[in-house]
Amino acid sequence: MERPIARDVKGDAVRPWLRHLGSYAWALAGLAVVRLVATAVLAVVNRQVVVPDEEPWDARLVWAVLSIPAPVIGALISSRRRDNPYGWVWLVMGLGLALQLYMSEYVFLSLHRPGVPLVGVAGILSGVGWATAYFSLPLVLLLYPTGHPPSDRWNVLLRGILLTAATAIGFGVFSPTEGVSPVRNPIQATGVLGGAVETVVAGGTILVLGSTVPAAVSLVARYRSAGPTERVQLKWFFFAAVVFVVGLIVDFFLELEGVGEARKEGLVMALLPVAVAVAILRHRLYDIDRIVSRTVSYAVVTALLVGIYVMGVFLLQRVVPASSDLAVAASTLAAAAAFNPIRRRVQSAVDRRFNRARYDAVRTVEQFSERVRIAADATDLTAELQHVAASVMEPAHLSVWLGGHR
Repeated sequence: MERPIARDVKGDAVRPWLRHLGSYAWALAGLAVVRLVATAVLAVVNRQVVVPDEEPWDARLVWAVLSIPAPVIGALISSRRRDNPYGWVWLVMGLGLALQLYMSEYVFLSLHRPGVPLVGVAGILSGVGWATAYFSLPLVLLLYPTGHPPSDRWNVLLRGILLTAATAIGFGVFSPTEGVSPVRNPIQATGVLGGAVETVVAGGTILVLGSTVPAAVSLVARYRSAGPTERVQLKWFFFAAVVFVVGLIVDFFLELEGVGEARKEGLVMALLPVAVAVAILRHRLYDIDRIVSRTVSYAVVTALLVGIYVMGVFLLQRVVPASSDLAVAASTLAAAAAFNPIRRRVQSAVDRRFNRARYDAVRTVEQFSERVRIAADATDLTAELQHVAASVMEPAHLSVWLGGHR
């Protein structure tokens, strides 16, 4: 007797092993989250340990907490979109981060509590976790959002990344520099063999991380040939990527260190998996134009208000040198008074460029309001109202009642 074919909630046929894929993904994500929570606990335990060339304990604590979105969102995508393997990229990255951060803290624990077992092995696993996490970066770009390269010719890059990453990780286990300082790798290769291993690992790392550039180019190629929905998904990714780059620029100028740098970088990096989840799961997918519009608008308004405040303080102190408090108060009032007029003008200009649908809808309603003031015939007004409502809201059905008659 033939076995019945399993089907998902939409009625599509599903292979038997795929039915449990979501459970496997959540189990792995749970393991990663448990390790990250344990990492945070160990960071507090190791707060008195000072390790050269390593971040302070509070920065490592922040990194552990802000790494949680990667495996969780990877499991969410894998369980909700079983036909899309992209969620597993984030899940693998999250597992790598959890392994690297936890094993590093385990090694640091041995520095003030002698006798902790398998410290050398923990150092090796920390290196493996680091490589797994960061070697996933090109795949995050290359496979977004479908879980497959944009076209068959990009499969060469995909195979190259996987092969080179596996080689570098495999040889890295025997590298003299593998592990966490100051713990020595217990199975390191020495002499000429050790030098050869170092060369292979260094070359593989450069190639894999360097492949991030062509992987980013693949997003542009994908956008050019994508359909409407996929283009909106790519907009979410581009938005998060721009925020990440801006964060790096801010970090360069502010020169944040320690927990401040970890908090800023971690928050910016946590934004990317959240944007990816929204795009792939299509939850409020088409809000991206509104989000971009608001982000750009308030960034411009903030810059203009800061400019007004600084210029006001500078000019008033030149005119009234003895009263700096007066200059600050007057500049603050001027910036506050200018907020709403500047916001309206900037929002209109930005909507015209980044949120055209909203801009066109507002213009349509304004034009209708003008016609209502001069309209005399109820029939013409009803037809115009139906036209405006259909063009602005695009309802499936539309009716208008006037004076109790349809």
